[in-house]
Amino acid sequence: DPIAMKNAARKLAAFDVDVILAYGAGATQAAMEETSQIPIIFAAVYEETFSASQLKNTSGVCSKLPISSLVRYLNTALNTKQLAVIYSVHEKDTIAQLKEIKRVS
Repeated sequence: DPIAMKNAARKLAAFDVDVILAYGAGATQAAMEETSQIPIIFAAVYEETFSASQLKNTSGVCSKLPISSLVRYLNTALNTKQLAVIYSVHEKDTIAQLKEIKRVS
Protein backbone atom coordinates (compact mmCIF):
# COMPACT_ATOMS: atom_id res chain seq x y z
CA ASP A 1 0.00 0.00 0.00
CA PRO A 2 1.78 3.16 -1.19
CA ILE A 3 -0.03 5.43 1.27
CA ALA A 4 0.94 3.26 4.25
CA MET A 5 4.58 3.19 3.11
CA LYS A 6 4.60 6.95 2.65
CA ASN A 7 3.10 7.45 6.13
CA ALA A 8 5.69 5.10 7.66
CA ALA A 9 8.53 6.94 5.92
CA ARG A 10 7.12 10.29 7.06
CA LYS A 11 7.03 9.06 10.69
CA LEU A 12 10.63 7.83 10.49
CA ALA A 13 11.73 11.18 9.10
CA ALA A 14 9.85 12.98 11.90
CA PHE A 15 11.60 10.83 14.52
CA ASP A 16 14.89 11.93 12.95
CA VAL A 17 16.30 8.40 12.84
CA ASP A 18 19.96 7.89 11.93
CA VAL A 19 19.28 5.69 8.90
CA ILE A 20 16.27 4.18 7.09
CA LEU A 21 16.37 0.61 5.84
CA ALA A 22 13.89 0.15 2.98
CA TYR A 23 13.00 -3.24 1.53
CA GLY A 24 11.65 -3.12 -2.02
CA ALA A 25 11.11 -0.35 -4.53
CA GLY A 26 7.88 0.95 -3.00
CA ALA A 27 9.40 1.45 0.43
CA THR A 28 12.55 2.96 -1.09
CA GLN A 29 10.53 5.39 -3.19
CA ALA A 30 8.46 6.44 -0.17
CA ALA A 31 11.58 7.05 1.92
CA MET A 32 13.26 9.05 -0.87
CA GLU A 33 10.17 11.25 -1.20
CA GLU A 34 10.03 11.96 2.54
CA THR A 35 13.65 12.81 3.29
CA SER A 36 16.82 13.89 1.62
CA GLN A 37 18.71 14.29 4.90
CA ILE A 38 18.52 10.78 6.40
CA PRO A 39 20.62 8.10 4.65
CA ILE A 40 18.53 5.35 3.05
CA ILE A 41 19.81 1.79 2.65
CA PHE A 42 17.68 -0.31 0.30
CA ALA A 43 17.46 -3.99 -0.58
CA ALA A 44 15.57 -6.11 -3.10
CA VAL A 45 15.07 -3.33 -5.64
CA TYR A 46 14.92 -4.34 -9.30
CA GLU A 47 18.02 -3.07 -11.08
CA GLU A 48 16.29 -0.67 -13.48
CA THR A 49 13.85 0.94 -11.03
CA PHE A 50 15.69 4.17 -10.21
CA SER A 51 18.08 6.34 -12.19
CA ALA A 52 21.43 7.29 -10.67
CA SER A 53 20.29 10.89 -10.20
CA GLN A 54 17.38 9.72 -8.01
CA LEU A 55 19.65 7.79 -5.67
CA LYS A 56 21.16 10.72 -3.78
CA ASN A 57 21.76 9.90 -0.12
CA THR A 58 20.93 6.24 -0.80
CA SER A 59 22.83 3.02 -1.17
CA GLY A 60 21.82 -0.59 -1.40
CA VAL A 61 21.52 -3.83 -3.26
CA CYS A 62 19.75 -4.20 -6.59
CA SER A 63 18.68 -7.46 -8.09
CA LYS A 64 17.64 -8.54 -11.51
CA LEU A 65 16.08 -11.92 -12.07
CA PRO A 66 17.00 -13.27 -15.52
CA ILE A 67 13.42 -13.21 -16.79
CA SER A 68 14.31 -14.65 -20.19
CA SER A 69 15.73 -17.74 -18.44
CA LEU A 70 12.62 -18.06 -16.27
CA VAL A 71 10.26 -17.83 -19.25
CA ARG A 72 12.39 -20.28 -21.25
CA TYR A 73 12.32 -22.74 -18.33
CA LEU A 74 8.54 -22.46 -17.96
CA ASN A 75 8.03 -23.02 -21.67
CA THR A 76 10.38 -26.01 -21.79
CA ALA A 77 9.88 -27.80 -18.49
CA LEU A 78 6.18 -27.17 -18.02
CA ASN A 79 5.07 -26.78 -21.63
CA THR A 80 3.45 -23.47 -20.70
CA LYS A 81 0.96 -22.11 -23.21
CA GLN A 82 -0.32 -19.12 -21.23
CA LEU A 83 1.49 -17.17 -18.55
CA ALA A 84 -0.39 -15.00 -16.05
CA VAL A 85 1.45 -12.29 -14.13
CA ILE A 86 0.39 -10.53 -10.94
CA TYR A 87 2.10 -7.19 -10.43
CA SER A 88 1.59 -3.87 -8.68
CA VAL A 89 0.91 -0.73 -10.69
CA HIS A 90 2.30 1.20 -7.72
CA GLU A 91 5.80 -0.29 -7.90
CA LYS A 92 8.15 0.63 -10.73
CA ASP A 93 10.15 -2.58 -10.41
CA THR A 94 7.15 -4.84 -11.01
CA ILE A 95 6.16 -2.77 -14.05
CA ALA A 96 9.71 -3.09 -15.44
CA GLN A 97 9.65 -6.84 -14.87
CA LEU A 98 6.27 -7.14 -16.61
CA LYS A 99 7.63 -5.26 -19.64
CA GLU A 100 10.59 -7.64 -19.76
CA ILE A 101 8.29 -10.67 -19.56
CA LYS A 102 6.21 -9.32 -22.45
CA ARG A 103 9.38 -8.69 -24.46
CA VAL A 104 10.74 -12.23 -24.08
CA SER A 105 7.45 -14.15 -24.23
